[in-house]
Amino acid sequence: MSIEENKLKKFQEICEDMATKADSNLEQEINTKISDEISSKLKSYSEKLNAKLKKQEDNLKKDFNKKISEIELNCKKEILQEKLKEQKEIYEETVKKLREYVNTDEYKILLNSIVEKNLNTIASSKCILVRKSDRDKIENKCNCEIKDLEDSYIGGVIIQYDNVIIDCTFLTALCILDKKG
Repeated sequence: MSIEENKLKKFQEICEDMATKADSNLEQEINTKISDEISSKLKSYSEKLNAKLKKQEDNLKKDFNKKISEIELNCKKEILQEKLKEQKEIYEETVKKLREYVNTDEYKILLNSIVEKNLNTIASSKCILVRKSDRDKIENKCNCEIKDLEDSYIGGVIIQYDNVIIDCTFLTALCILDKKG
């Protein structure tokens, strides 16, 4: 082989070697670009998916909290309704027992005890209000006017003097207790 052929062969080897290296570099560059582009698209897709999932999660939490609030509100309403029902039953039972009590001798004693306790006040009072059915149970020691009180007051007495009213009726006591709950 001549020198020229050797040089040509050497040149050919160098060119082939350079082409192989260039091919390898180009392939690596293309693979890097493809990998980077895939990574970028995956990252973008992942971010969009995460944002969508976060939004769905937030909506689910919001709906869950709304449902919990509705359930709590309904429970509170039911408890309140039950409490009011029980209070009404207790009130009605108490009124029933008081209506029975006003027909006893103990009630007559209580009624006169209230009048006696307030005798000093009653002496200067203009009138005492009692239920019509209680008139005969009162011993009018103060000689003041006795007026009729509605039966809805259940029992007891109201004493009026000057601009003051002393209300010792069962209805008023029940109303005060009912408001205290």
